[in-house]
Amino acid sequence: MGTVATIQVVYRAAAQNDDIAASAIKAFVDGMRADQKIFTTYDDSSVICQLGRGELTMAEAPEVVREVEQACQLAKVATEGRFDAWWRGWFDPTGYVKGWSAERQFFKHLAPAMNKIPEIIAVAVNVGGDMQVATKPGSDWKWQTGIANPFDKTTVLARFALVNGAVATSGTAERGAHIFDPLTGAPIPSVDGGLNNFDTEVSDDDIVSATVIADSLTLADMWATAAVVAGFNNLDWIVNANTQSGLIVARDGRTRRWAGTKEID
Repeated sequence: MGTVATIQVVYRAAAQNDDIAASAIKAFVDGMRADQKIFTTYDDSSVICQLGRGELTMAEAPEVVREVEQACQLAKVATEGRFDAWWRGWFDPTGYVKGWSAERQFFKHLAPAMNKIPEIIAVAVNVGGDMQVATKPGSDWKWQTGIANPFDKTTVLARFALVNGAVATSGTAERGAHIFDPLTGAPIPSVDGGLNNFDTEVSDDDIVSATVIADSLTLADMWATAAVVAGFNNLDWIVNANTQSGLIVARDGRTRRWAGTKEID
């Protein structure tokens, strides 16, 4: 879950005392680090690693781990198996907990700062390119966000304004063939057709970039990953995904976009 987090705090005017904001930011970072210590697969002492080795049962795990395990079960059902924390044969919620932790700590520490400091009108966190944002009621502030072109990072495919909610992007454009189809065990080929040493057939149905906008970063991140697995020609999942909007990009450059539960022509 190791990543880079950028926190933005928007002030209407200079605050009389921004110690509260500084404390909120520190608490957010400390909270994500605490979550990482529990869920990382890169530390043999983590709870997830102990579960994987059979040294700990789920009933013995901390309550927060059991909550994530239950959420991952629901995610598997909702995505019809396109998101599956057990696809390797053991419980590994790596693809779930980054968005979950960022959202959880955001609403626990950062968003409340708007109520404590009158001068703050908006807050946002960007974790590895995925964002959760909030704007104070009555403010006209809007977060302006662009969806990068996976074939040319100097350009954007679309721009949108977000008052409250989250945006997450998944795909192979940044990290190559790191996403696997839980139903087949096969990787989604990278944007340039490279397979990162995986023997997998390349198809124009492959998605190189999927961006999902939703109320929750947890759900936006989950559905962005599920969209990549579903492929360009299948948007049936949108009906039940409860998203605000989104855009997917195929290997051959085609795009599809939607608002709510309907595709936009």
